[in-house]
Amino acid sequence: ECSVVDFGSSVCCKAWLGAGEGSWQAENPTGDARYWGPASWIRFLGGVQALSKEEKFMRQYSRRLDGFALAICTLESVAKLHCQAAPPEALLRAFA
Repeated sequence: ECSVVDFGSSVCCKAWLGAGEGSWQAENPTGDARYWGPASWIRFLGGVQALSKEEKFMRQYSRRLDGFALAICTLESVAKLHCQAAPPEALLRAFA
């Protein structure tokens, strides 16, 4: 089984970290809101001004945007694996 993970849109790094069109100040948050971190919600609800007031959130949004989404995906994967039935003991012994 294979899955594709897409946390949002792709942008040019120079434009994203710069100013003007294509920058984090100009572009609205995109992607699946279930995977948005706190910084994305601050940017979405309060705009650039609200995000700029908190340096840590501004850094998270401008430089580490996908880290939160990746952590949530990891937790979801672990939780789903935890719910799977354990392999039969005979099968485990065959690999020992």
